[in-house]
Amino acid sequence: EKKLVAELAETIIPKTSTPGAKDAGVAAYIEIMLRDCTSPQNQVAFREGLKNVNESCSTNYGTGYHKLSTAQKNEVMRSLEKTAKDNELNNKTNNVKGAPRQFFRMLKDLTLSGYFTSEKGATQALAYLQVPGRWEGCLKLEPGQKSWY
Repeated sequence: EKKLVAELAETIIPKTSTPGAKDAGVAAYIEIMLRDCTSPQNQVAFREGLKNVNESCSTNYGTGYHKLSTAQKNEVMRSLEKTAKDNELNNKTNNVKGAPRQFFRMLKDLTLSGYFTSEKGATQALAYLQVPGRWEGCLKLEPGQKSWY
């Protein structure tokens, strides 16, 4: 499961000129957050989501997620996002309360928070200031300049 989580996170934040999710150790972060900070109901939903991803990949591509091409991985991500949006709309329309969080939403939220709070994500993907200066609400960014947020 941890290898699958690492591959999924890397698809969300791939290595480019900045480190990817694997470089930042996002899979370990997700494991800790799920174990220590997530309700049992959402833990089950997340593990079920991982199982569904692998089953879907085996059915549609004849192999596990980790062996898919980048284009196929992106296709799987788009499918997961569409399913999550459809389910959220359905829950809202039918006034469903207390439903477990969608797997994709948890994965995406945990990937982003894990990445941007990691040392590599904060210092190499963002414009890091260890001790920020005064507050300036509106700053003009130069083309290609990194953001602080």
